[in-house]
Amino acid sequence: MKVLAALAIAAIAMTSTTSNTTSRDNEAVFLLQEYIRVDTTNPPGNEKSGALWLAGVLKKNGIEAQVFDTAPNRACVY
Repeated sequence: MKVLAALAIAAIAMTSTTSNTTSRDNEAVFLLQEYIRVDTTNPPGNEKSGALWLAGVLKKNGIEAQVFDTAPNRACVY
């Protein structure tokens, strides 16, 4: 999940309306730092909090995202 989130964050930053490359880079770093702070410790498998965070970021950037529960405290983003 962490790798997919990092890729999504990079894609969001690259499509940013900001024309300044430094600003896009800073946005990507900020989002990645924010995501890393989300506790997704496994075991026991706390991916749901990370999935909810990522879905929120995607939605704020106009990308449709849905979170599906796969088990208690576990989820996937589609």
